[in-house]
Amino acid sequence: MDTREQPAPDVTAQDIERWLDADRERLRRLEARRLPDEPDEVLEAEIAMVEATIGQLTAELRYMAAVERRQRTIKA
Repeated sequence: MDTREQPAPDVTAQDIERWLDADRERLRRLEARRLPDEPDEVLEAEIAMVEATIGQLTAELRYMAAVERRQRTIKA
């Protein structure tokens, strides 16, 4: 049994790309709300969560691409 972390079985790379686009836009909006002289701990925490989500989704895309390359190599 494979116990690796991986995207859900029905999730496609296109799904992840769409979620990444939405999260990148959300991050742009959040960062635009930052005030240089007035730190906002809640806003900073929300930005960190969105950045972490973007990192996770990027890692999932990388994983899916690596699995696909491996499968192509095995079939060749």
